[in-house]
Amino acid sequence: MKRPTTWLRGKIFAALLCLVAGLLGVGVAASTAYAATTNPNPINWKVEKLFYDQYGHDVPLRTGQEDYNEPSDPPPLDGFGRVHIEASDGGHGAVPPATDIQDTIGSPVNCMPGADARVRCLNPETNLFVVYSPVLDPRSGDAYAFGIITAYYTLPCIAPSGDGPRLKCGGTPPPPAAPTTLTYTGPRHGSNGSPLTLSASLVDNFGVPVAGKTLHFRIGSGGGAQSCDGTTGAAGTARCTIGQLHQPTGSVAVAVSFAGDDGFKASSASSTVVPTSPTKLSYTGPAHGINGSPLELSATLSDYAGSPVTGRTVHFRIGSGDAAQSCDGTTSTTGGARCAINSLRQPPTSVPVAVSFAGDSGYEASSAAATVAVQSPTTLKYTGPARIANGKDVRLSGELDDYLGAPVTGRSVHFALGTGATAQSCDATTDSAGAARCTISVTGQPLNAAATVPLHAAFAGGANYLKSSADASLLLQYYTGRAFGLSAQLHLPLLPPVDLPAQPDTGQVRTAGATTATPPCTAAVSAVVLDVHALCSGVTTTLDPGTATATTSVESASIGLPGVPVIGISGLTARATARCDGATGSATLTALTIGGATVTVPTAPNSTISLPGGTRLVINEQTPVAGADHGLTVNAVHLVVAGGLGDIVIGSSTSAVHNCAE
Repeated sequence: MKRPTTWLRGKIFAALLCLVAGLLGVGVAASTAYAATTNPNPINWKVEKLFYDQYGHDVPLRTGQEDYNEPSDPPPLDGFGRVHIEASDGGHGAVPPATDIQDTIGSPVNCMPGADARVRCLNPETNLFVVYSPVLDPRSGDAYAFGIITAYYTLPCIAPSGDGPRLKCGGTPPPPAAPTTLTYTGPRHGSNGSPLTLSASLVDNFGVPVAGKTLHFRIGSGGGAQSCDGTTGAAGTARCTIGQLHQPTGSVAVAVSFAGDDGFKASSASSTVVPTSPTKLSYTGPAHGINGSPLELSATLSDYAGSPVTGRTVHFRIGSGDAAQSCDGTTSTTGGARCAINSLRQPPTSVPVAVSFAGDSGYEASSAAATVAVQSPTTLKYTGPARIANGKDVRLSGELDDYLGAPVTGRSVHFALGTGATAQSCDATTDSAGAARCTISVTGQPLNAAATVPLHAAFAGGANYLKSSADASLLLQYYTGRAFGLSAQLHLPLLPPVDLPAQPDTGQVRTAGATTATPPCTAAVSAVVLDVHALCSGVTTTLDPGTATATTSVESASIGLPGVPVIGISGLTARATARCDGATGSATLTALTIGGATVTVPTAPNSTISLPGGTRLVINEQTPVAGADHGLTVNAVHLVVAGGLGDIVIGSSTSAVHNCAE
């Protein structure tokens, strides 16, 4: 190549200025920041010509971009490529011939790599000055280097001088450090207690990635700040990881800095990260609940470090589907939250409890699950008979309901009749209506003064239902009776008084069992006006059917009262029978004489024969037994002396049944 014409030599001063400018910052933007996003001449990555450098690497001349001088943040890209070289404002007029460019960048003696990763080449034969970047730029979308930044001719103040310094312009200052732009590209949110990878990209004033540079990252402030360093890769991106983030919730500052070096100026960037804290919910409420009663649920909310999270709403839900019940509680200074279900209504089984915290800008959502064993109160009612009878089966029954009155099915109910040695029991299982029934063959329940037998029904409870019981006092069927042959009380004028107690007398019989009362017969009784022979009496009770029978017999009797014809009686029998279906009585005499004359024996109950002086003779006298279900007293002969002077009963039988269970 030939040197340029000598007219260039006259402009040596201008050339020095030009060269110095080129060496100091060819294609370098002014210190003012500009916005590439508003550049009306955005980058055109089209490759217009390919050259190769001293290493044989492809060096493209791209269409490129003009400088743009509107301020903004971040700074814009400086111009490069053909449009930059040809720009009318600050450009170099025209792109030099391709042969000059190739000769310049293809010779190792012409080129000097700079600390800013750009190669500056000056051809002493043509005075062509070329600056290019061999760095790949992913923005181009192709496999070629960033390429030629600028190319222009200098004045011929630079000439070869053998092995001495190439540049002869009064000394050449080193190229200035290239401006850099640092952009934070990391996450805007982090989770305390977890790793957080920060990242940033470093580019030069042309937007070319700057590789191999250390970036320092710092998150937080003061003594709680955390930091790490990362090295930029081929794409200009550096990453580093905070092993475990520990920052207050809310927005915290992130600062990224590049310290700069001989080739690149320092730069920094800032952003914010919103740390959130993972939370942990722990259910601390009861494991059991009772339907129909309040149930207080509770939980604790803590952060990733186990510290309490206060003032947050925790939602509690027990059960599932339409039957679920819920309430909310707010965490206290200890992180505990409580709320109450006023009246628990859940299936009597193990039901799920779900506890949840929805999360917010500072704390992440969390949840917990548990189960509560729900039991229902029960009510046991005795529904069986109120009366029982020894010797007869009794069908006991009860009804088991839950707290809402619904039947409790398939549960065992125990029935106990009586106490102590005579206690009897049976068990039954509730049916679909909650009813339990079982049968006891009643044997020998003792008769007390009240004629009652205690009944206790019990449900023992279980995992799902609480125990319950019922008590009742059942009336015991019992029998009473009495039989005697003679009783007499006479206070007649001029005669000694007669006071004969009942004899032979069974006494008052009261029993709930099968018994027989038969006192010894009396051969004869004589007392002033009375003469009675062969008196016998007895009371018998039987079970199933329950019967009480009293009988009396007298062989003969003679009554001779002053002023009253002598009364003669023979073959007397009195009987009274009581059952739960009624009471019957009868009185028979084989012969009845008054004053020696035979009298037809009347058969109708309470037949009365009038005697002189107002004395009355009642045959087959029958009166009901007061207070009994069924009972009758039969007096075969009852002599009532006028004026209240005497009363004689011959052949009396009484029987009664009480508390009939039939």
